[in-house]
Amino acid sequence: MKYYEEIPIIRAVAIMLVLCIHITAQLYNSNGVIENSILAYFNQISRLGTPIFAVISAFLFTSSTLKRKFDLTYFVKSRFTKILVPYILWTTLYIILRTLFSNPYYPEGTPIIKYYLLGSAEIHLYFILLVIQFYILFPFVHKLKKGTPLITAYIIGTIINVIWLHYGKGSVTFHNETLNTFVNSKAFILNWLSFFFLGICYAKYYKEINDVVLKHQIYFKIIGIILFMDLIIKIDITHLYGATNIANMIYIPFFLALLIIFYNHVKNYTFLARGLTVIGDYSMGIYLIHVLLIMVYRQIPYINIVNNPSTFVISYIIILTFSVLSIYCISKLPFSSYIVPIPSKKKIINTNQLEK
Repeated sequence: MKYYEEIPIIRAVAIMLVLCIHITAQLYNSNGVIENSILAYFNQISRLGTPIFAVISAFLFTSSTLKRKFDLTYFVKSRFTKILVPYILWTTLYIILRTLFSNPYYPEGTPIIKYYLLGSAEIHLYFILLVIQFYILFPFVHKLKKGTPLITAYIIGTIINVIWLHYGKGSVTFHNETLNTFVNSKAFILNWLSFFFLGICYAKYYKEINDVVLKHQIYFKIIGIILFMDLIIKIDITHLYGATNIANMIYIPFFLALLIIFYNHVKNYTFLARGLTVIGDYSMGIYLIHVLLIMVYRQIPYINIVNNPSTFVISYIIILTFSVLSIYCISKLPFSSYIVPIPSKKKIINTNQLEK
């Protein structure tokens, strides 16, 4: 598969935003409210990170099929190794940790299988379940041709996404309780359909989109500033919203464009680019492990961390640093790919690539 230098850096920004969401929510959230207004704004702005993850996930799936024939058997085997097995392992681990900390999400007596079926063993695992759903959908959509078929699919996907968020989510009922909970949760793919189709479009129009964005970057920066102001104005820190909202379907395409521009600026700063690339290459592993590290961090004795906003910066640095180090150590273990998905070494960016 062709190596795209900007993708790890875009993923790095996305995972750093996701860390901000969970650190502010788990360390500085009191009774469902982040009492420090600055951290509440950080939490809400960072909600752009998860949709970008969805876009890049679809981009990577699609780009892997552009130069070679799609092999369903290989695809299923590869995804089983890279996503399904890690999902089962980490779900099991978080169930154990929740039991040890006596802090389960569901009432005592809830069947354990529900944690696996609903992605609910921890607050972030729903996204892995979401990716698995896209794997199931992908064999049916990867053949969409550039031009009218692909653009039409993106438009239809976005319309379905909007309709679902506005009318469907929370109102669809099934007789099966587990199915009903799943379909009305944020893990259901209809909440994210627009972002996945955007990722497919970006993969198939990669050169065209990058050329347009970089040629007209001043206009994208202006639009980005306007949308950022709109985002800030709409934030209500007393009613925090999640990543699945209709406004993100407008914000995300332009945020993606700004990240393309961002890469174009930082690629000449070798140290910064390499650091972000490592974070991006480890991003899925960081996504899986960072909540565990936050749980451990909360238990540190004699340090006033929880609900103490003054500790945010150092807490963020510590969690990010230990997440990267943890994934690096895991990558050295036998069969590490069954624990965390990490790109092969040949895909890690190097100084010569950055200087071209």
